[in-house]
Order: sequence, then C-alpha cells, then structure tokens
Amino acid sequence: MLDKIFLTVESKKTGGIMARRRRGSAGNPILMVVMVILTIVAVIIPIVLIAGYGYYRFKFSGVKKFLSNSVSDFWLDDDEKKTFHETNKQLILTQKYITKATDKGMKAGISLNMDGSFSARSNIGKEVRSIIEQNQPIRDHLSDLLDEIATGPINRWNEFNTYTQRAFTFFWTFCCWTIAFAITVIVNYAKQKLLNEAATQGLFVAAGVALISFFIFSFVSRNKGSAYSPKPPVVSLENVDSYSRSTGK
Repeated sequence: MLDKIFLTVESKKTGGIMARRRRGSAGNPILMVVMVILTIVAVIIPIVLIAGYGYYRFKFSGVKKFLSNSVSDFWLDDDEKKTFHETNKQLILTQKYITKATDKGMKAGISLNMDGSFSARSNIGKEVRSIIEQNQPIRDHLSDLLDEIATGPINRWNEFNTYTQRAFTFFWTFCCWTIAFAITVIVNYAKQKLLNEAATQGLFVAAGVALISFFIFSFVSRNKGSAYSPKPPVVSLENVDSYSRSTGK
C-alpha cells in the first residue's frame, strides 16, 4: 500500500517536472527569435546611419552650393512671380462675377434653397445661378493654385531643412554609436571577456545609445536649415516682388 502511494507521489512530481520542461522548451524558440531580431537590428543600425548620412549629405550639398544665406534663396523666380500676379488677377475677376451675380439675386428677391443656392424657378434665378455655378469651380481652382505658389518658397526651404537636419542627425548619431561601441568593447575585454562577447554586448549598448541620440539630435536640429538660409515668409502681394531667385537655384 505504501509502495503504491510512493509511486503515485513520484509520478505526480515527475509529471510536474516534465510539464515545466515542456513549457520551458516551448518558450526557448520565441526567445531565440527575439534575440535574432534584436541582433540583426543592432548590426543594421550603423549601416543605416552611414547610408543615411551619405544620402542626405549629398542632397544637402546639392542645394547648399546655390545658397547665399538670404530670403531670395528659395523665393519665386520671374516666371513664378508672373504666374502669381496673373492668377491673382483672374481670381479677383472671377470673385467679382460671383459677387455681382449674388448681389443681383439678392436685390431681385430670389429665394434661396436649403443648400444656400438661389432658386432657379425664375429666369433671373436661372441666370444668377448659372453664373455662380460656372465661376465657383474656377475660383476654387485659382485659389488652390495661388496657395500653391504662395507656399512654394516655404516648401522648398522645408525640403532643404529636412536634408540639413537628417544629415546632421545621422552623422552625430553615428559618432555616438561609435564611441559607445568602442567604450563597451574595451571595458568588457578588460574584464577578461572574449572579444566576440565584448563586441556583441557593444552592439547592443551602442544600439540603445544610437536610438536615444537620434531623437535628441533630431529635436536639436529641427531648424538647422536656418544656419544656411533664413526661412522665407508666405508670398503675398505685399512681398512678392521684394525678393528674387535666379532660375538656376
């Protein structure tokens, strides 16, 4: 009887140990996959930093050689100014047609529909509504075109600022990565660790330093383009002819 009880207890212990082993073995592949992914990321980071710096430095240099550190650097050229003036005149004229038709409809006492448009039950109502419906799409198109031209200098500056910011960020992040990797390897190797173990740990430490550095330098250099050319204002009738950009820029 005691032998049976002992065998039952031992069987339960053995079953519990085997269950824990099965759970442990099931978790190992997941841990291995995570470690492989983290290792790949840690190895790729310096490659991405070098490639990113090279790309954005090339884009930055391509624009910088044309800059003179003035608002004119990204301003409208003569053709764009001409388009701006012509578009503005057309927009004013189109808006006059709409305003004139609206005033005519209001003076004639034409009733309004639920959507705010004039009723077309009378001849004058049809005329007024036709003029407005024909000119509203033209007005909207001209307005969008004018806005696009007016924000052109800022958009060009923002693009250059992105090149400048990212070239700066990638370069100094790589510098921080290199320093962190070198210090970690040296310290761990001095502790009698194998060189490959020290290098592996250095990759992970440097990767963490690089991620933190990347966000810090991105924030610090968010307006780095201003060091090479001031950010231009939105183009308006008051300032459109105040600056001039050559076609080659």
